[in-house]
Amino acid sequence: MQITVFSFLMSVVWSSVVILLIHIFRKKQFFLNGFGLLTAILFCALSIGRMVIAVELPFTHEIPVPEIYNRFYNTIRTSPFSFGEHGVSFVSLFLFLWCTVSVALLAVFFIRELLARKQLRTYRFVSSDQLQSALEDVQEKFGGKLHIRIFECPDIRIPMGTGILNKCILMPQAEYSDEELRHIVMHEYMHFRNKDLQILLLTELFTRIFWWNPFIYILKADIRRILELKCDLSVITNITETQRTDYLRTLRSCLEQSKKCRGLAPPPVSAQLVRKNNQKEEMLERFKLIAYPVQKNYIRFQTVSILCFSLLMLLSYSFVLQPQYQPPQEEIYSHSGVDEAGTLSGYILEKKDGSYIFIDESGLEFKLTPKTLEVFSEMFEVRKE
Repeated sequence: MQITVFSFLMSVVWSSVVILLIHIFRKKQFFLNGFGLLTAILFCALSIGRMVIAVELPFTHEIPVPEIYNRFYNTIRTSPFSFGEHGVSFVSLFLFLWCTVSVALLAVFFIRELLARKQLRTYRFVSSDQLQSALEDVQEKFGGKLHIRIFECPDIRIPMGTGILNKCILMPQAEYSDEELRHIVMHEYMHFRNKDLQILLLTELFTRIFWWNPFIYILKADIRRILELKCDLSVITNITETQRTDYLRTLRSCLEQSKKCRGLAPPPVSAQLVRKNNQKEEMLERFKLIAYPVQKNYIRFQTVSILCFSLLMLLSYSFVLQPQYQPPQEEIYSHSGVDEAGTLSGYILEKKDGSYIFIDESGLEFKLTPKTLEVFSEMFEVRKE
């Protein structure tokens, strides 16, 4: 089991393709009816796992693509830059930029979170009977009593939930009816109950680590939307059509309130009742789902689809595209059979899995095909791992 440049490329390609397919099918009604939102979240998690676990397994088959990969590999190995007496290859430059930008983005993320926590301490804790009654009704309806505090925040325009350890619901300074408060508290309560903030935190961290992949931002937006749809479905479960209509009115009211003036930017990890960005498309999707809830999906179908998808992810490790180098025979041997490759130095390493690699004097590794091994084994020492 090892990680190479080419196994990493395969993981990026496979995960990106899966992310794109999820993005396309997520908007289809048959997808929600058949797979369900929880299954969609699991598919997203598997696509993330495929990108993170970029290894070659013992059963991975190497497929040579010499025309394209040889040129690519030769290009990334070149050292167009220098640092002192050492050359800097494209691979080293990419790894340096990757780590540097990731650390910077993660630092900004945590600083924003700390500043949001600091700002939260300046807000006024709300202990009105109206809000406490709404919270108690929600806790009684869904069971369990999560410790949640409600704060009144003059700098925000949209109700939101934030905090993984210290759970808080932030309320703008606005007048709400008892029914609207109950819907707002119920929505944010379901986010906490469904562990949505933990998922959002992992998504934010993953996005900042793999910032260079444009498909990651598509995945991030899809996960947020799926979580909102899943939360809406949790709220409208076992309620009447009239209550669903009231819930829609609450969402529309909060959306109109958010348009009146600009508010403070929400914390990086927060679940807002409505979102101002792309609000038209997203809100239309939520309104349709609430007004016409998806049909009950079939557990057997979900189970089979999850197993098939997991099998596909496992099969994606079955092959990896590799360059292939075949040394010309006439450049190695003279007509008398004497080795003329005197400029080459290195050794052949027999790995534990039975494969062979050639390591030159600079430490670069080259995988050897059986035909190449036959030639190189007559020229260089063979060592065991």
